[in-house]
Amino acid sequence: MDGEVETDETETVSPGTRSTDVSQDTGTRAIEKQVKDEILRKLQSKEYEVVKKEGRGVSSSVWIKFRLVRCALTKEFKNAVQCSQCKLIKVYHQGSSTSPFKKHVCHTIDSSFSSLDSDLGRPHVTAEMKTTFRDASVQMCTGDIRPFNLVEGSNFQNVIQTAIDLGAKHGRIEAKNLIPDSTTISRCIDKTAKEIRSHLGEKLREKIRIGRGCAMTTDMWSEDFSKIKYLTVTLHEFDDNWNLNSQVLFTSKFPEESETAENIKNHLVAEFHSLGLSVDDIKKVVFVSDGGSNIVKALALLGVVRLYCAAHCLNVVHKRTFTLPLVDLNLLGESANKAVEEAALAVSLVKTQKLDKNLSKVLKDITVPRKDGSKSRYYKQVYPPLEIFLDNFDKVRSMVC
Repeated sequence: MDGEVETDETETVSPGTRSTDVSQDTGTRAIEKQVKDEILRKLQSKEYEVVKKEGRGVSSSVWIKFRLVRCALTKEFKNAVQCSQCKLIKVYHQGSSTSPFKKHVCHTIDSSFSSLDSDLGRPHVTAEMKTTFRDASVQMCTGDIRPFNLVEGSNFQNVIQTAIDLGAKHGRIEAKNLIPDSTTISRCIDKTAKEIRSHLGEKLREKIRIGRGCAMTTDMWSEDFSKIKYLTVTLHEFDDNWNLNSQVLFTSKFPEESETAENIKNHLVAEFHSLGLSVDDIKKVVFVSDGGSNIVKALALLGVVRLYCAAHCLNVVHKRTFTLPLVDLNLLGESANKAVEEAALAVSLVKTQKLDKNLSKVLKDITVPRKDGSKSRYYKQVYPPLEIFLDNFDKVRSMVC
């Protein structure tokens, strides 16, 4: 067939072939590949369709396997055919020879792929296929000690889809020859991270330059097991639709040195510098932090505008309110202490006799302080249990009287 190029076969070049001829052939192959890819894309989108050949020449044995490609709307035939088994696209001009088609050999197709979608050129996913992949996934999670929800990640699905696409295009491939080394992955991650940070720095500088409203939050924290200290800065900004977006700019390991304001300031300057941001740029951004004295002073040394975190302030107030001893809060007073002790005794009797099964709420023990004052009563140890006791007061009284 004139102009046909097999994308799945290796081309040999004779010693006498000129380099200009080879380059022209390479260019032709590239153009034909683009045409074939475009035809396959339109077949998948159902803009094109495949039909059996009819009329003159239909007796040829090649038309048992090959189908003509035509526009689904106009019914105009295109200069291409598709193998009904392996879905390979080949160039074909009406009336040209079909002899080269007889040399075509399909890639080996597993019997489980026998049911094919004639429109999209993709195999139906059968129960047997799902079971096979499920068993392989189980082996991966148990053999390599990986979390079960690994298979739910969109990026995991992307890796699997990439492998399937490569296999469909090039035939069966040994996985060990395709999977990159962990060192290669690590290096590529570092490279990608630098590219992302560079792009992020450029966007951030532009936003600061035009006065786009944005703020940053920062804090230090320690990893529970190794006790390594980290410093995190998060960017907060409104987009054009007034949606608040947040993005972590960096979480960096803090040097093994004291967490003084000067050291924190220097670390912030170094991290912002890696994003291409100068101290003058940072001074145009409002920072929000908790009341940690070292963080507060570090931001003051940077010369930035700092606001106290309202959420952190409320959290501190509530935490201290509900954990201070009631003696310090003096919420009950001496006159109520006796009533609380009697309520605690009643609750203890009912729970000891297991009489609280029919109550609307399960009674909770009310903490009673020791006479030597070694055990203080806190809000959460008195008021919530008292509320439950009062809700069931009549029933409890009938039980103990």
